[in-house]
Amino acid sequence: MSTWWLLSLPQVWENLRLPQFMQWLHKWLKLWLTLWYFSLGCAMVGLIGFLATYLKWLNWQTLIWWTLLTTGRVLAAVVLSALIFIPLAVWVASNPRRLNRIQPWGQVIGSIPADVYVPVVALLIVATGTTHQWWVIPLIMTGTQWYFFFNVIAGYLAIPADIQEVTQVFHLKGWRWWTRFLFPSLFPYLITAIINAAGAAWNADIAAELITWGTKQFSVAGLGAYIAGNTDNKPAEVTGVLIICGLVGICVIFIWQPLYRFAERRFHY
Repeated sequence: MSTWWLLSLPQVWENLRLPQFMQWLHKWLKLWLTLWYFSLGCAMVGLIGFLATYLKWLNWQTLIWWTLLTTGRVLAAVVLSALIFIPLAVWVASNPRRLNRIQPWGQVIGSIPADVYVPVVALLIVATGTTHQWWVIPLIMTGTQWYFFFNVIAGYLAIPADIQEVTQVFHLKGWRWWTRFLFPSLFPYLITAIINAAGAAWNADIAAELITWGTKQFSVAGLGAYIAGNTDNKPAEVTGVLIICGLVGICVIFIWQPLYRFAERRFHY
């Protein structure tokens, strides 16, 4: 049997002229990708049309506005997590002694699910009597911040020592050190962190926009609260989930995949 796999099968492959066929397919790769994405777009339009017909009772204008609100909160949580935890991770990783002390604690705290923080936030809302909706952003950040922290640490530790020595020889400091050396060095790891953080932010948002604490309920207008508040109304719940899936899919196809390929092609050692 092993002889067939090693000797006969390659001969069959060659006799069928499959290598030439694969080369022909690869030659038209961009065309196939275009047709594939066009088919996905048509399927998405058809699905939206079906939902618009099947779910006539939905207020689509309100739902679109809630989707924009939720998208804005997710974006704000990801940006704030990046602004806070990228410098923090660099500060931790730049000192081996500091890294050995702080990283284990970060791993323990990062393993805590975002749902654990919900009672803490609920108690703070009850204690302060706040009517502001700022508490949604920190709750979403609990599902995003650690992706930046650990990916940036891994990226910093992966930078070759001789490259870091070159920056010291040329006295590269301050803003130029960040823009000319660190960000290009960390770019693939940052893209990985952003992709994971964005996906986690959408999941955390569903729990963050509607909090139940005993007999009290705290909610904000948004797609996450719409999904969490319609668990007994399956068509509405499925609609909300499909909207999130569509947004995530669009981001993956048109933003994350091109950025990831760009990072692999331009930024590596």
